[in-house]
Amino acid sequence: MSTASPISDTAESVPLFIPAVSIKSQRSSGYSDTLTAVNEFVDNSIEAGATDIHIYYLPRRKSNRLVSHDIVVLDNGSGMDPATLQKALAFGGGDRFERKGIGRFAYGLPNAAVSQGQKLEVYSWKQRNEVYRATLDVQAVVDGVQQGIADAE
Repeated sequence: MSTASPISDTAESVPLFIPAVSIKSQRSSGYSDTLTAVNEFVDNSIEAGATDIHIYYLPRRKSNRLVSHDIVVLDNGSGMDPATLQKALAFGGGDRFERKGIGRFAYGLPNAAVSQGQKLEVYSWKQRNEVYRATLDVQAVVDGVQQGIADAE
């Protein structure tokens, strides 16, 4: 383990968050198990007005050994436009600070996701033929490749 600081000793200012360290810290905070994290995704579905929510667990095996898995949550909620989708994957990307509703500060979705896996992909749509995707990749953040959430594509 490296003890080198990601902050220069001669920096005039220090970033509020150091991405590689912050994302690793987020992976260890808040969600003690998969069920708690999945509940966060269900809360988001309910907040979006969903009345039909499906959760799928998709294991990936090599021979009989589990090598990874996907958790998929599908719902019939209102969906997100590209800008909202992009902000939804950012830590603190929310704008609902009143006490109404389930979520407020927009830490739940990205925090729950990174607590359970290395990569979060969210697909959303408001119209049938306009599907958008946004991604948060923990390793890409650690490697300095992903500096933010790119435009939803």
